[in-house]
Amino acid sequence: MSLIVIILVDIFILINVFSGLREISNWPLSPSAAQPCYAPWQAYCQDTASDREIRFLEQQITLYSPPQTFVERLQESSKGRLTSATLKQR
Repeated sequence: MSLIVIILVDIFILINVFSGLREISNWPLSPSAAQPCYAPWQAYCQDTASDREIRFLEQQITLYSPPQTFVERLQESSKGRLTSATLKQR
């Protein structure tokens, strides 16, 4: 009976470990992927010109171009992530 309990506890622990590893694999690899707006915001904070608000808004409006197809959206969402597809490409 105690052997069965030990085996069940081990299975429970292994399931939790592997589900945690799967969650970690979805984390972005670079800080810019985790916070894509940080670089423009940092540049805005360091800018001391009087028209920095207008230039910041113009840059943000012109930089954003939404992906058109499903494949482009999928490729955009997988940027900065380590997936099996990127491993096969190398």
